[in-house]
Amino acid sequence: MATAFCDANLKRNNSVLGDMRWATCLLFTAAVSAQEPPSKTVLQQASESYREATVLCDAGRYLEAEPYFQRALAAHRLLAEGNEGYIMAELHNLGVIARKRGEFQQSLDLLNQSLAVSRKRNAARSGANTLIELANTYRAMDKPYDADPLIREAIATSKQLSPPDPQVYAGACNTYGALHLRLQDPEGAIRWFQRALEAARRLPVIQPDLEAAVIANLATAQFAGGNGEQALGLFRESISMQEKYLGPTHPKLAETLASYSSVLRRLRHKDEAAEANRRAVQIRNSLVAPKPSIQ
Repeated sequence: MATAFCDANLKRNNSVLGDMRWATCLLFTAAVSAQEPPSKTVLQQASESYREATVLCDAGRYLEAEPYFQRALAAHRLLAEGNEGYIMAELHNLGVIARKRGEFQQSLDLLNQSLAVSRKRNAARSGANTLIELANTYRAMDKPYDADPLIREAIATSKQLSPPDPQVYAGACNTYGALHLRLQDPEGAIRWFQRALEAARRLPVIQPDLEAAVIANLATAQFAGGNGEQALGLFRESISMQEKYLGPTHPKLAETLASYSSVLRRLRHKDEAAEANRRAVQIRNSLVAPKPSIQ
């Protein structure tokens, strides 16, 4: 399993972005006054910032990744030529982070910018992934009917990719399952989550983050469909996979434990529910310093 940018149209007040804009202005002034291409150092800084951001995202520390993506985006925009792929990815990632912060309109703006770049470059895989995240943002805004055509387009695009990419298809099916669940259609949700899981298991290299997330979503759908014990078994499978591959303190494990606790409580397994909730809270508290992590 996943985005804010330096632009005159984007109003941001945090000091990190302010510092980044100041640094970008200095770099731009130096490049113009010398009448030479930007130095190799700018490219190196952009690459380092991008790598650091992706490492933080892999660890689930999205807020901490945001300023690194912002710096990388500013530098790649300064360099411009030959860096559209990075710009596309950074806009995408900053759009996802904006959604996790609850800044939905900003998320839509950033993701639409990323989508425009992917279409200009005929980058179908990237475009499909961005359509998935646009649908997820509309879903978070409680606008399922705005999300529906976007995720349908993502599924159609994923089927046409050459070579095929089961990971993109799995991500699209997973989001469509979540959309069906939001529309109180557990049977439809189960059907799409199962398709997502089948696709995830066809990947040549295991993707435990994606697979565990789909299993947890399938568990939620099974519970919504009245299959409580089956749901509990799926939650345990997801938790076991996350513990093994992501580690015992990963924020996504905390998210799954919280959902598991909720289902246990509703099935009146009070002691197990309390223990799962205790573990979820413990993981989340461990991520508070120096910056909170968004699930």
